[in-house]
Amino acid sequence: MIGINIPDSITSIGDRLFFECTCLTSVTLPEGLSVIGSQMFYDCNLFKITIPEGVKVIRDHAFYGCDMLSDVNFPTTLQTIGNNAFEGCNSLLHITIPEGVTAIGTMAFYKCTSLTSITLPSTLISLGGGAFQRCSTLTSITIPESLTRIEWMTFWGCISMTSIKIPASVVYIADDAFTNVPGLFEVALGSCGQSFCMSHGFLYIFSGF
Repeated sequence: MIGINIPDSITSIGDRLFFECTCLTSVTLPEGLSVIGSQMFYDCNLFKITIPEGVKVIRDHAFYGCDMLSDVNFPTTLQTIGNNAFEGCNSLLHITIPEGVTAIGTMAFYKCTSLTSITLPSTLISLGGGAFQRCSTLTSITIPESLTRIEWMTFWGCISMTSIKIPASVVYIADDAFTNVPGLFEVALGSCGQSFCMSHGFLYIFSGF
């Protein structure tokens, strides 16, 4: 088991710095950091991570395969979460994406099999395909009104999801976005969400969106 404390004098860290450092269990990141690099903690055994204020971007595969990671604290400065950034983080239980985040990449939380809840911000504009695919213990999702599209396989295989709220702002839902999802949809009258449920045989009720 190894813990690393990176001093605040460090303002930039290269991609893949801790790639497959399986003995790394804890790290303290410097306050001056603005980017978490691509594959920076790929396949590490971190238990938790606090991403410091000032970080705006978490790049692709940054925490890919961190099986032991159960707690992530995001900064209020965060704007973008990259593709596959937390794929396979099987110990994550709850995630709150902070206000200010506008984009979550393709398969960002793919196969986070212990994730039971996720809170999306009202600032979210882009949610990548497969973002929560095979999150098999996720129980509910509320799509923010800032989002207009639900892409391919976004919630495919979320077999424990019982509640899905889709606002009238959503104008496109991919055919396979909710494949193998058994839940009850809450949609607006005359919305894309209603049309989607009717054409795909999903149960739905009308909400106040």
